[in-house]
Amino acid sequence: MKYLKLLTRKAKEYALLKEKEKSEKMQQGEQKDFQGLEYYKQGKSKFENKDYKGAIRDFDKVIEIDPKFTKAYCSRGSAKAFLQDYTNALKDFEKAIEINPNNEEAWHCSGLAKFNLNDCNSAIQDFNKAIELNPFYSDAYLGRGMAKTNLNDKIGAIQDFTKTIEIMPKEAMAYLNRGLAKTDLHNYTDAILDFNITILIDPQNAVAYYLRGLAKFNMGNKNDALLDMNKSVKLGFSEADNFIKEYCK
Repeated sequence: MKYLKLLTRKAKEYALLKEKEKSEKMQQGEQKDFQGLEYYKQGKSKFENKDYKGAIRDFDKVIEIDPKFTKAYCSRGSAKAFLQDYTNALKDFEKAIEINPNNEEAWHCSGLAKFNLNDCNSAIQDFNKAIELNPFYSDAYLGRGMAKTNLNDKIGAIQDFTKTIEIMPKEAMAYLNRGLAKTDLHNYTDAILDFNITILIDPQNAVAYYLRGLAKFNMGNKNDALLDMNKSVKLGFSEADNFIKEYCK
């Protein structure tokens, strides 16, 4: 009987010891999670303040603490992309996809990196996957439209920009790029309408004034074209100044 009581006591002591070890491990894990989250918040703050190198260092620490934190890979990749390091940015997005193949943000970002590396066909495949995962992902339609534009699929591009606008009616870049595609198709009247909306949403968009001026010039409306080109120059777009010197003397 004494032996049985001794065994029972030892079993309780062992159970308490294991419970303590488990608790300590959980606390360590929670501490790591907290540290990782703090570094992630710091990195996002630096990213928003355009300190991309500082943001990358913070995201490095997050990944060191938690190698499966997909958001950290996506954020670090985005910071590298803003530094025009698209090759290494792509590696981060691919790692995020490897960890979670259903992450539409990672597919979208991967598509953008490939677009900037002039691999538009592969970019479209990534945008397709992002859209498959989220049919209302407006940025994926926008990115796919830009890739189609580069591949000279103007009609397909216009369809994607239109879809972007259906989802996000105030997305200035969608109107701008759709207007550009229409300009390439010599549909200047509709292109001007898109540039008008771009300027209404974003009055400081120098490129929109330039492109609208270009469309007007191609329609033979030189005076109005010059007004738009001058406005574009005032907003800092040097290409408009070059156009004025060559064509609007």
